Formats: sequence, C-alpha cells, structure tokens
Amino acid sequence: MQVVRVTDLKVLEAPMERVSEIKVAGGAPSPVSSNAPNQESRQGGAQGSIFAIDNRAETALAVLRYRMKDAAIDAAEDGFEAGGHRFSRGSFIIRNASASDLNRVTTELGLMAYALPASPTVKTHPVRAARVALMHTWLSTQLDGWWRQALDSLGIPYDYISTEGAAKSDKLNAKYDVILFAPLGFGGDPLAIVRGVPMDWG
Repeated sequence: MQVVRVTDLKVLEAPMERVSEIKVAGGAPSPVSSNAPNQESRQGGAQGSIFAIDNRAETALAVLRYRMKDAAIDAAEDGFEAGGHRFSRGSFIIRNASASDLNRVTTELGLMAYALPASPTVKTHPVRAARVALMHTWLSTQLDGWWRQALDSLGIPYDYISTEGAAKSDKLNAKYDVILFAPLGFGGDPLAIVRGVPMDWG
C-alpha cells in the first residue's frame, strides 16, 4: 500500500455528505427450490430450510447465536462449497429457523445468510449460546467497565461476578462456559488480588 500526502488545499472544497450511520449489508434471501415454492417460502417465512453464513470472524456471529435461540446452529470444521458459494472453516450452518426471522436478524447484524439446496457434507459441531460471566476485583472496576460496555452493546448476556465470590464456589463450570477476566490494573500484579489495596494508597 502506498501512502501519498495531499498538499492541495482544494481537496477541502470537495462536496461532502455527512454520514450518520454505516450499515453493512446483510440478510437471508428466500430459499430457492427446484419444486414450485409455496407463498410462505417465497416470502421468507418457511421453517426447516438450511442456511449458511460464512465465518469471517465478525463479532456479530456471537450475537446471532443469542438472537436465534431456538435455531439449530452448527459450525463447519472444514471449508466447503454449496449453493454456488464458498464457505470457510467455522461457517455457521443454520437449520430449523424461520427464514423471515433469520432475514430480520441478519439484516440488523450485517450478516449474509445463504439458502442451501441441501445439507452440506462437512463435519460439524454444535454452536451453543455460551453462559458467560465477567469476573472483577474490587481493586478497580474501571477497566472491566469497558468489557461490560462491549458486552452490553453487543447484547450478549452475562453475570457479573467477583473474585471473592468465585473463590467460594467449587461449581463454576456448572454455571458458566466462559469466564472473562479483564486486565487487573495496579501494574497487572496478580498478587494484588490476594493482598488487596495497600493501606497507604490514597
């Protein structure tokens, strides 16, 4: 990539239009069948169709799992081709979802879902909606506040737990699949969790 410095001030006179919102294109086009489709499938409301979403590491994929709670979603363990598209490893294969609901959610999230003529012959594993906890210390809640803001903005549900509470529980894995632990602050010394804040600090 070449970087060129622009010194001509006339560039500032170019007409511009303020952009208030940037939306990535998304959606789930109605499935195409070799048989004559009924009115429901033409309008994207049919149940039982198979859709695929290419995995390009978008955070919206995590949100999709929570938004489509009742859908069966699997992740492909290898890349595959289907319906005239190439899908990478980790792509979502979605079954038992209302096409109209999927179209609405993927449009809102900026994800493109493609209807497949048949289930792809690729090894998969289920994608579950992870039970998430965000763990904090009482040393400083400012740093993990940024993590809370990100999870809240994405709409990912989570429990807010403390290190003290976690230490008293021997069944965390029965309640949570993922425990996020934000940076510590105080120089990042993990012993600060045990020792606490020095009495002469502040």
